[in-house]
Amino acid sequence: MTDNLTEDLGLCRDLFVSSHPSGQTLVVGGTCEKEGGSGKSARVLTRRAAHLLWYHLTRLLFPEKAPMVTTLVSTAPLSGAPSPALTTHVDIDLQNEDRYIIEGITSQQTWKMTISYMEARRLWTALDLALYPDGWETKDAASAQSANRPPRRRQTYQ
Repeated sequence: MTDNLTEDLGLCRDLFVSSHPSGQTLVVGGTCEKEGGSGKSARVLTRRAAHLLWYHLTRLLFPEKAPMVTTLVSTAPLSGAPSPALTTHVDIDLQNEDRYIIEGITSQQTWKMTISYMEARRLWTALDLALYPDGWETKDAASAQSANRPPRRRQTYQ
């Protein structure tokens, strides 16, 4: 990825996550403020990129519980990018106590957004619900279903 441009979306708030009906992509968006004004912004992520974002947020927001929580979930496999605007990789870094920088990578450019601690928690919750609407998959969920028992109730973690 040489000569890629980085688009800085600025400080973003009122974030949302929406899952495409195919289940292969998710849209993450919100209101972003940068020099010159503010406006709505959205990025389309592969399911794998959304899993990466959820994983990184879990690790940063809940460090003491992250090892246990991340072993309960299934993740999406690697796949090729069908569209140049599709975000295929995401990373997140702690800028300071109340600011996180999310960086997304497409085949044509990178983008980044800055979010507050509270927006990071809201984003984690929205990703959790979009990626795991029936709850986190566990090893005993398959055996519960095979025994004609309902799966365990959705676990929430906050």
